[in-house]
Order: sequence, then C-alpha cells, then structure tokens
Amino acid sequence: MSANITPEQDIDGRYFDHIVVGGGAAGCVVAARLSERGDRDVLLLEAGAPDTDPAIFAPRGVSQLQRGEHDWCDVTVPQPALGGREVPVSAGRVLGGGGSINFLAWYRGHRLDYDGWAANGMPGWSWSEVLPRFRRSEDHELGTSPLHGSGGPIPVTTAKSIHPMSLAFIAAGVEAGLPFNRDFNGAELEGVGLLSSNVGAGERVSTAHGYLRPVRNRPHLSVHTHALVQRVVLHHGAARGVVFTTADGREVSVRGPRWCCARDHCVPRNSSCSPASARPGTCGTWESRWSGTCPASARTCTTTPRRPLPGRSSTGPPGRTTTPRTTGSATPTNGAVRWRRSVRRAGSCAAAGTRPLPTSS
Repeated sequence: MSANITPEQDIDGRYFDHIVVGGGAAGCVVAARLSERGDRDVLLLEAGAPDTDPAIFAPRGVSQLQRGEHDWCDVTVPQPALGGREVPVSAGRVLGGGGSINFLAWYRGHRLDYDGWAANGMPGWSWSEVLPRFRRSEDHELGTSPLHGSGGPIPVTTAKSIHPMSLAFIAAGVEAGLPFNRDFNGAELEGVGLLSSNVGAGERVSTAHGYLRPVRNRPHLSVHTHALVQRVVLHHGAARGVVFTTADGREVSVRGPRWCCARDHCVPRNSSCSPASARPGTCGTWESRWSGTCPASARTCTTTPRRPLPGRSSTGPPGRTTTPRTTGSATPTNGAVRWRRSVRRAGSCAAAGTRPLPTSS
C-alpha cells in the first residue's frame, strides 16, 4: 500500500481537518504536503485501487494500463468531424491517477502559458512563481541548475537505450532544419530530441510513489482506496463533509471544514454531487489535448532492445508473496518528439472526417 490505509468503519462519522477527493497526480501531492505539519488530520479518498499492479511500475507496461481496469475509460460526446465517433479519454482510476497509467512524459509546458494565466487573473501561477516548485519536485539526472532541481521526490531521466527509429526521427528533424533540443524543459522548447521521463532505477515513479509512499506511516494521514464520493454534505451553503461508497457498496460519511477535489476529469462526473450541478453550462465545454498516430514505413525492421533490470514481476497465484525477478526492458515508452512554432487561427478543422482531403492544383 502507498499510505496508511485503515478500515472504513474506523472513520465513519470521523472529523478531518482536510479531505482531499481524488488520489491522482495532484491529490497525492496535496495530501502529502498537508500532512507535513502533524497537527492536522488529512484524509485522501481515491475511487480506484492501490497502485500495486506490477504493470504500473514497468515503463513499457502502459499498453496494459490504457483502457484497462485502472482507467475510467471515459469517451467524448460523438464528434461530428470524426463521422460521429466517440474519442477515448484516458484518466487514471488508481492511486496516482493519470501519473500511474500515462506515457511517462515529464513536460512542464511553455513559460508564456503560465505568465498568461497569471496576467488573466490567476495569482501565483506566473513562471517565476511556479519554477521553484518544479525544481523542488525533481531529482534530475542533470543535477541542480537554474531550471532543474535535485534531491526531490520524482526522478527525471532520459532513456539510455534508444530505439533506432527514434534516432532516425531526430536525424530527419535536424536535416529538415529543426534545432536539436537536449532538454524540452530547458530554456527553449522548440526543436527535436528525446523527452524526459519520471523513471528511476527502471521503474515508473508517480506522485503516489514519490510523495505518498515515503510518508505512509504518518499518524495524521489516512488514505482510502475504492472510495467513490457520492455527494458533498452542505450546511448553510458551505461544504462540511462528504459521503462515499466502499468497494462492497457500504456508505461512509466523514466530516471536515476544508476539502478539495484534485481531479479535473472527475468534475463532469462529480458535479452532480455539488452545487455546480445547479449552474447551467457547468462542465459543458470541457476540452483536452489530443494525440494521434501517424503510420510510417521503414526499410529495415528493428525491435525494442531488451535488457535485464530489477523489475517487478509475479508468476504466483493471487495473494501469495513472490520474489521479484528481473524482466523486460528499461526503455520508457517516450521516444523522439519535435516541437515547432505554428500559426494559430480562429475556427476549426476536420481531424479525420468524412470529407475528402483537398488536392493541390
């Protein structure tokens, strides 16, 4: 288990100073940081399972995690530009959230985005204000620098075994005129190169692993998995607690004056539990970034290199303790990527619609 998990009946009706709903990438950090003082009781509720699945820790285990039991398996509404198809939206339903099932890309985004948010009324979100927090979270293989930190809870590394196709992609980008970028969390984001990953000693390190696991024995921190919040308890218009159901369907209520919902994807789902459901348009324009694959052919056939590493694997029956053995490859799923400036325009375009593509004259 990644934290001090106690039976639900021990907290039914109990008072907590802080209740964090959602043990995702942000929720794990929030709960761990709030429990540092030691004089406040903190409760973290996660609808999914503990992060004990061996596939979570294997960098290449992502193929077993997407659209599986640790994924909410959400979909969009039918998309007119895609012929009415629904697009899958992966979101982690496990301790660590999306950080336990994603493709391990350690990427901050552009500083201008943060400065833009601050300029539009979000105090505390300017680049100069968030950078120290980014640095504090890292144990970067490059060591301490003005842009990176060392000694933090999350190891940041670049793959050592590089797929030949990734090297060919980088070489092609440079040949096409893109600058080679050694660090996409550095001073410049434009270019082609390898992404950094939150991988240490050949294993995925999510915030559940990096932040919660080291503090799991704090007496004032309680973590409950398989706890799906059903409603928020209000008193005179203010939140005073939550009610959640356990894996076996029992209802448990907890009280607390301060709570937060740490998962963005759960807003459309949990808005029916809160006053937001009474506001027209709430969650009606939720948007996310999409990625797609582009088929390509190669003259030579290459395979992902495999080399032994201290991994997590179990061939024994459920419930039996087994000895970890070396298995698989330490190569993360992230290969080469490219970033370049593009021109923005208002409007929309069909991504893969039924209309034929225009032909050049």
